[in-house]
Amino acid sequence: MYINNNKLWRKLSNTSVKIQYVGSAYTADNNDLFKNALESMQKLFNDDEIGCQIKEKLQPIRGHYSFILESQAYVLVVVDRIRSFPIFYSENDGLSISGSANDIKGKFSANNVDQKALLEFEMAGYVSGRKTLQEEVYQMLPGEYLIYDKKTKNIYRDQYYQYGLDSDYESKKTEEELLQELHLLHIKIFSEMIESLDGRPVWIPLSGGLDSRFILAMLKELNYENVTTFSYGPHNFWEIQKAEKIASFLHVKWHHVEYDPKEIRDIFDKEDQKKYHEEAWGKNSVPVLNDYYAILMLRERGVLPDDAIFINGQSGDFLTGGHIPHLESNMYDISFLIEKIVSKHYSLWEQLKTKDNLKYITGIILSEIKLCSGAHICSKDVAKYYEFYEWKERQCKFVINGQRVYEHFGFDWKLPLWHDELMFFWEKVPWEKKYKQKLFKKYLSVYDPATVFNKDWNVAQYNYRHIPFILRVLTSVMRTVFPNYNFQQNFTEYYSTYAAFYPQKNYFDFIRNSKGHRNSVSFHAKLIAKDLK
Repeated sequence: MYINNNKLWRKLSNTSVKIQYVGSAYTADNNDLFKNALESMQKLFNDDEIGCQIKEKLQPIRGHYSFILESQAYVLVVVDRIRSFPIFYSENDGLSISGSANDIKGKFSANNVDQKALLEFEMAGYVSGRKTLQEEVYQMLPGEYLIYDKKTKNIYRDQYYQYGLDSDYESKKTEEELLQELHLLHIKIFSEMIESLDGRPVWIPLSGGLDSRFILAMLKELNYENVTTFSYGPHNFWEIQKAEKIASFLHVKWHHVEYDPKEIRDIFDKEDQKKYHEEAWGKNSVPVLNDYYAILMLRERGVLPDDAIFINGQSGDFLTGGHIPHLESNMYDISFLIEKIVSKHYSLWEQLKTKDNLKYITGIILSEIKLCSGAHICSKDVAKYYEFYEWKERQCKFVINGQRVYEHFGFDWKLPLWHDELMFFWEKVPWEKKYKQKLFKKYLSVYDPATVFNKDWNVAQYNYRHIPFILRVLTSVMRTVFPNYNFQQNFTEYYSTYAAFYPQKNYFDFIRNSKGHRNSVSFHAKLIAKDLK
């Protein structure tokens, strides 16, 4: 049974097969899989070969997509390598499948909350593996396929792709050769994307960092002119000042969307935001709110065309090695890797990192990376498994889930920095060349697209909006007297650059519950968990 009510999904059928699909999929030789979808997919996935060759047939497919194919004998469900469009399912009474977790098993209630998954959710902001917060409702993993045999009612699942784990091959090319290969790859990817845009207006959320700037630079380098940029947050935030300078230099239209904390918190309680929240969280991840407010305000200004396509910089910093932990030794105990993963992914609330909770989380991590407690691994494998875990969990569940905001407002989107070929390239670059984005930064310096990477864009870095004088004094004193106590996090973050994302209505509500929190996501995870409890 399929319950896809999402308007993005398309449906086709004939006497022998039914297909539902979303996004765009094409083979390595650029054959559009969804053009004449019934014919092409029925030819590619036939009953005689489904059991033994499916994994091989999925390898050449590229793009951001999901699809469900039903023949008389089986049901095949596939998501792309980054889970661009999530699919959820339940195995009760056969197989129920939907692009929305809310469609399966009806209304969510506290009676069927998975309590272990809820703990993960509070600690990380998302749920690991195939679990969701609802018992007996599961999610497809990135790069995964599912086959349901109608006759036996058996379900078979497997991943046809796992970032960094599918091959131990490591590129032996010189730095110069890697840079040249990367440049040709960028030209190919962006040229193909520009062709697919067909002249439509592109809107880029532009920060002061490298990734969104790189996308803008490549579009300008390849002479795509229908581009508008926007930045959001307080006017004195250094990233916004830098973004404005870059947009001005490239003669690109730029909009600033001021995020006033009080106004944003008022929007948080409105019906449309609640509707988006319900659509986006998928019973497995805190909804991403960053772009939501900006798009809402830009639409109210009347500047956003209906046919706009949004292109953001996700997740260039991850793929290019920006998240690899600092490594010094050649060999490490597995506990080092576990500690790094916990610190990065399971630390929304310090007080939840109890001995029992950490033991449970450690078991989850070991199960996901398929290693044993007490094992020793080399630095290369530390980097490999660390990136694999983040790809599979945080990136493909929380970060990429931010694309739901564009869909909520009826806009299309592109993710060029998550192109399959870029994933294949970066997963084979030695970690030493990726660490702190070393190779990518060298690329930007050498090739300097649109000449925006070798210029000085320095601006005054001011990360706090309107900190009361007494808090500034206390923060300074506490850093000196109690260097191990995070006074800033517990008392000052409410007035930070990211103040608008904190859900509390006043400062006293914030400090009453702020102890041990990491960022605003901590509170949103806690609010959802509280509702479920």
